[in-house]
Amino acid sequence: VIFDSWRRSSAAGHERSSAPPFRRVSDDELSQRMASNADLLAVAAPHVKRLSAMLNVPHVVYVTDAEGIVLDSRGDPDIISRFSLLPGYDWCEARMGTNGAGTALACGDPVAVIGPEHFSAEFQDCTCTAAPIRGSDGRIVGAIDVCSGVGHGSAERVLLVAYVAEQIERELAYRCEKRQFTELWRAPKERGPRVLVIEDNPDLRSLLEHTLAAEGFEVETASNGTEALRLLHNCPVEIVVTDIFMPDKDGIEVISELKQSHPGMTIIAVSGGPRGCGP
Repeated sequence: VIFDSWRRSSAAGHERSSAPPFRRVSDDELSQRMASNADLLAVAAPHVKRLSAMLNVPHVVYVTDAEGIVLDSRGDPDIISRFSLLPGYDWCEARMGTNGAGTALACGDPVAVIGPEHFSAEFQDCTCTAAPIRGSDGRIVGAIDVCSGVGHGSAERVLLVAYVAEQIERELAYRCEKRQFTELWRAPKERGPRVLVIEDNPDLRSLLEHTLAAEGFEVETASNGTEALRLLHNCPVEIVVTDIFMPDKDGIEVISELKQSHPGMTIIAVSGGPRGCGP
């Protein structure tokens, strides 16, 4: 990994003895990047805070976007200042040569860059352990890096950083799934078939109405046959569910008229028996 990174750094025109080419994006560009990475920042922030609190040596924990621009950093202010790890600084490998976050982004795997493994001689007293962070679609959306003095670092720390990156990925995936579910729930539903329920018993009529509506049907109701036929003149439906025994034009009469006036309509007759009949 380090050898390949050095080859890329050399091909990019870097020289080991040159001063680091620190570059900071404009405030406007940084604001745009932070807005477009709002989920990453929101999810990563508590992890950065916890990880920083675990380390009892001078250090900086920082998060970059997919292009290596620092979005958030926490830790020793002297290290942050010396190595330009404030938000907005560019730490991609093509810009800074072999380094923790930049190389993790370039190779797509967790890395430990210890002391002289940094391409720039200016960073030989640093240890950087970093891991890429992937979104729910598998694409790299950023990186997390722990930077400390070479005497305070260890290659084993990369396991901890990789674990934190994985936790961030899990939470990003959960956020994405939750957002997709919410959007799906709020999206306009396709209109189901329109049903007319004809039932003189108000409790049963209400039960049928709510049951059919829960299944996606558009439901109209009528309490008797006369009301139903009048409603059908102004509100066409695809399906009629009708009781048989009703006052003021029963279901048999309604069905007979509908078969003549709406020959293609689906008609479902339901009844518990004649009104007033015993078991």
